[in-house]
Amino acid sequence: MRRDIQGLRALAVLAVVLFHAQFPFWTRGYLGVDVFFVISGYLIIGMLHRELDSSGRINFPKFLARRARRLVPAASLVLLAVVFVTTVLMPGLSGRRVYADVSFASGYAANLHFGFTATDYWAAKATSPVLHFWSLGVEEQFYVMFPLLLLGLSLLRLKKVVATRLVTVVLSLAGVLSLWLMLTLEKSSPEWAFYNPLSRSWEFAFGGLAALATGYLTSRFKQTSHQRILGVISLALFIPLVLSMSADFSPWSTGPTELIAVVLLTSVILLAGGIGSDSRVSLESVSRPRLVQWLGQISYSTYLWHWPVLFFGDLLWKDSGNSGGRADDLFHVGCIALTLLLAHATYKWVENPLRHMPALVSSNRRSILLALGLSLTVIATAQGAQRFAPVRLATSPIENVANAQNILDKNPSEISQLISRYSPSFVPTDRNAVSAEQVDRALNDFPQTNADGCFIDGVQSTDFKPCIYGQGSGLIALVGSSHTNQIFSPMRTVASRLESRLLVHTRSGCTLADVTYTINGNIWKTCNTWKGAVMRDLLQEKPELVVMVPRFQTVVDPSTGKEASQSRQVDLFIQGVGRSSRQLAAHGIKVLLLGDTPVLKRDPLDCLSSHVVPACDQSVARALPVSLSRLMQIAPQDGIATADITSAICTDRVCPAVRSGQIVWRDRDHLTDSYAQLLTDMLGGLVKNTLQAP
Repeated sequence: MRRDIQGLRALAVLAVVLFHAQFPFWTRGYLGVDVFFVISGYLIIGMLHRELDSSGRINFPKFLARRARRLVPAASLVLLAVVFVTTVLMPGLSGRRVYADVSFASGYAANLHFGFTATDYWAAKATSPVLHFWSLGVEEQFYVMFPLLLLGLSLLRLKKVVATRLVTVVLSLAGVLSLWLMLTLEKSSPEWAFYNPLSRSWEFAFGGLAALATGYLTSRFKQTSHQRILGVISLALFIPLVLSMSADFSPWSTGPTELIAVVLLTSVILLAGGIGSDSRVSLESVSRPRLVQWLGQISYSTYLWHWPVLFFGDLLWKDSGNSGGRADDLFHVGCIALTLLLAHATYKWVENPLRHMPALVSSNRRSILLALGLSLTVIATAQGAQRFAPVRLATSPIENVANAQNILDKNPSEISQLISRYSPSFVPTDRNAVSAEQVDRALNDFPQTNADGCFIDGVQSTDFKPCIYGQGSGLIALVGSSHTNQIFSPMRTVASRLESRLLVHTRSGCTLADVTYTINGNIWKTCNTWKGAVMRDLLQEKPELVVMVPRFQTVVDPSTGKEASQSRQVDLFIQGVGRSSRQLAAHGIKVLLLGDTPVLKRDPLDCLSSHVVPACDQSVARALPVSLSRLMQIAPQDGIATADITSAICTDRVCPAVRSGQIVWRDRDHLTDSYAQLLTDMLGGLVKNTLQAP
């Protein structure tokens, strides 16, 4: 293996690991995966083209056998380890999700699975310990698509020169179409832009074109001076490639631009390195140290192990109560050290021996059957764990609430009395065990707006879809994020009782506030555009009342033009909510601002599936959103009202998982639709109170 390629692999895996370990410099380390894609395209397409060029055909079974020996044994070992650790550490609902994820990962279809479930990669550690297998799914699908493409071309029996030109044209066309598809899906379906193998194929195609160019130009750059120049180029381009992994030093803007730049840089580095490999000043020369070569050798096993180690490590670390500050950094250093140890052992005793085992190398059939057997073993183990792993209802509390702080609401006395009068009551059966079927129903207990497509999901979605429900002469609007959307069902009933229609403007994570939002450190253009469109629609439709549950979101500091400091975030957000509310009130539209939903530290459904109900109580003081107290301080004025409804969800000390015979939560910060409907009378009272106010 070329030393410069091992150097690129070392950089790629190091960037990904440090990014997931949340080290500050590597804020764009996720681009290391794209470097891997280009390298795969360069090596695989180059190898297959050389085979086609020399023999006139593609031995597809032999190719699959090589890939099977290379990839499947190490991946199967990691997946079996994940199943075992999940059974021990995650006996509840979240564990059952992991078993399903492992099954798809073992079939190299994790990317399709996560795409269909709209899994957010950027919330990775809160999602799945095998989410990183999405990239292996994309690679495996590439290992099928491109060889079959070249196999089809080989059937044409073309001359070598003509065949090479045709392969170049096909790769170029496939690359352009794939890049176009990615840019298109970024706007309409960002999850599929990320997970779709067709929208990722251009990265492999660019690597393949670099491989074809290397073969073509090698014979034309025979002079030592040419090789030296290309060697220097490979090293010079490596520097901006490294800087691309950092938000502070990256020479590129965010989004598709940085991705395209990284793919192009990697392709040119591979091309230059392939021709100028003999140069003393080159990427190959600086990649000679044994540490770099070792990290490149174990890069695949390192990638496999790093995410489960960090995922389960964080789970144990946070449960220990020791997380926070510099201790987290030191802990992550330990996780990385463990990752490298496991990766080295896997490479030495599993990956490399099976890859070169004579009995397997000599038989394509045995290699493929071994891979198939390992994958089926993993799937059977995961499905068996999902079905037969013992359900242990632990009695130990997930949080010590014996001395939980007593929290009083921030409402005026008449509002407090109204909320108390209509809040769901507690019944004796609330402390009884709940069934797995009840937990599963709660997990998918969404309001009707989700099924109707009226709730806009997806960070980059450009949809603007106001929906109107019901009949009547009046009009009430429900506007905001998913925390507003969750009270759709009771608000629909309230509007009907008032002989009004309900206008719905809801979008994931996007509160109507006169601020500029950011997400992942970048300007959130689609949310900001959506807010402007919503405000224009509200001023045109003129509803009698707008109901919002402002959900805190990071914002730009207008004094700096950058994301505001942590100490300024809440102030700017609440000021923005106030300005938008006053703008509506100035046009005769009344506004009811409801305090944000508590955000629990642990998933209540996961707790209910593995603990007795009383053990799932969580401290309300720790769950209150940081913006709640500031929201309640918005100066009362004509047309604007605020209400803290925390006591209708939690007690003054704890947030229970079950109340009034219903499971309260479908995740850490969203109510089930069934429980939200119990808030109908309380919300009706608040709406009437606001409408009748002078």
